[in-house]
Amino acid sequence: MENDIKTIPIRITVEKTIRFQRCLDVTPKQLEKIKTGESPLVDSLLEHFALEAEEPLNQELDYSVVNRDTEQVLGDWE
Repeated sequence: MENDIKTIPIRITVEKTIRFQRCLDVTPKQLEKIKTGESPLVDSLLEHFALEAEEPLNQELDYSVVNRDTEQVLGDWE
């Protein structure tokens, strides 16, 4: 009987977001670079993140479900 059950092939994608912030004092020149899309402080932030990674982080999970055959979205990102 179980062989008579029609199955639908799906693909589930899970997205994990980790938020981490650090408060910094920046010079007017650094601020101008940030405003133009440059990120001169990323290395500093990543180093700080590596030191504090043992601490609990604010995390969110999101997901979507798609029919693999038709690519029809069955459950979209929340």
